[in-house]
Amino acid sequence: MAVSKLPAGLVAFVKKDCPTCLLIEPVLRELARMQSLTIYSQDDPQFPAGLPVVSDLRLDVSYHEKIEIVPTLLQVTEAGVVQRL
Repeated sequence: MAVSKLPAGLVAFVKKDCPTCLLIEPVLRELARMQSLTIYSQDDPQFPAGLPVVSDLRLDVSYHEKIEIVPTLLQVTEAGVVQRL
């Protein structure tokens, strides 16, 4: 497996146009409060509002990380992605 360029911690891939992503927004807020969480939004750099979001409008990061469905949550260490859900 190639070493990820993602930051260590939890990494979420979401889309505002995804009903499930809207449902888990409170969970993302709680995760961000408890630990390091980086959020990549595929369609709206302001979603979820009030949280630090990295725009992935061109889907470059999603493609590199082989994200096929959102929401996707990754656990990343210095060695790369160790778990995905």
